[in-house]
Amino acid sequence: MISFMIAGIALFSVFKQELIETNGLDAGAVPLAMSIYLFTMAFGGIFSGRIADKYGAVPLMYGGAVAYGLGWFLTGNVHSTGQLYLVFGLLAGLGVGAVYNPTIAVTLR
Repeated sequence: MISFMIAGIALFSVFKQELIETNGLDAGAVPLAMSIYLFTMAFGGIFSGRIADKYGAVPLMYGGAVAYGLGWFLTGNVHSTGQLYLVFGLLAGLGVGAVYNPTIAVTLR
């Protein structure tokens, strides 16, 4: 179920245009937010495995889920590209990066 929920990045293309029109964002800047998201996800994944090994997967998944959900929620209320990069690119990206590797590792065990 967690893997299904964090696959929400596939929805980015669906609401991208609405995000641009409703919040007055620059059309060229919005795709960069997805790139920041993916980079932050990969970067966060490097550390999430080590943190899960040390403290367990459950606390990391809770923290990552909060960051991921809050990032997506706040994305609907951004009014500048800086805010978009911060809440979607960094916060949601870090949340999914924290959750992804422990989810796969627990499933494989």
